[in-house]
Amino acid sequence: MRKRITGTSLVEVIVVAGISLLIMGVAIASSIAISKFSQHALLARAIDSQTSQGMDALTKELRDGIEVLPNATIAGKSYKTSSTCVVFSAVGYDFTKANPILETSDTVVFALSQSPSRIIRTCDIGVGSKRPRSIDSNVTPCASAQFVYRVAESVDRLNTSTSNVSDVYRLATIPAEKPSCTRSGIAIPCTWQSGSQSVTFQTPPGASMFGIQYPVTPSSTACPFVTSVEIQVRRTSPTISGPDTTIRHITEARLRNKR
Repeated sequence: MRKRITGTSLVEVIVVAGISLLIMGVAIASSIAISKFSQHALLARAIDSQTSQGMDALTKELRDGIEVLPNATIAGKSYKTSSTCVVFSAVGYDFTKANPILETSDTVVFALSQSPSRIIRTCDIGVGSKRPRSIDSNVTPCASAQFVYRVAESVDRLNTSTSNVSDVYRLATIPAEKPSCTRSGIAIPCTWQSGSQSVTFQTPPGASMFGIQYPVTPSSTACPFVTSVEIQVRRTSPTISGPDTTIRHITEARLRNKR
């Protein structure tokens, strides 16, 4: 009887080698993909953190705001409040004094600037104020920025009748969109015509407290009544391959003397 010879043929070696190379290729490709994803995630996180810090600084100063101003001139340059620029007066301060809040006020500007696209800060301080003075200093890079201005009003009403009364209330200024109305913090329907300065709602018997909120287009007549400013910032995070990732930040600051 002939003895059987055992071993590995050349074909088997080639097949095994091919499979091994395929597995190694998949492993390397997966490793590279994971590495790219990690790098992109770290970059996006760093950009998000940087933008958040800039937005925090911006909203902190807005909360010191006394009034949104239609315009201002600082160091010979004119600024106008708009959807891409906010001009406001803020309380002056000196924390070395026993009473750090001063009677003087500072003028602060935040604006979207191009080439490169970023939010910049300009500040002219009042007498004795220690607020940092600056001319077009960088706050945060961004792809776009928009400022939205809102007015919030509170209305107390007493209905001495035993049934609902249709109540017409004259607003402080003309809304840019339909106001939202609440009674004791609960949303209620209200009627408003575009361009009107009045809103109508139903007042039930007894005492009621209404809240009315609405956005406004900044102007010389509307700016003094602005109670809060919303800031919408968009920034892109580049990727190694594919389209850029868009990072959005939205925050709102209520002015100091409008709370």
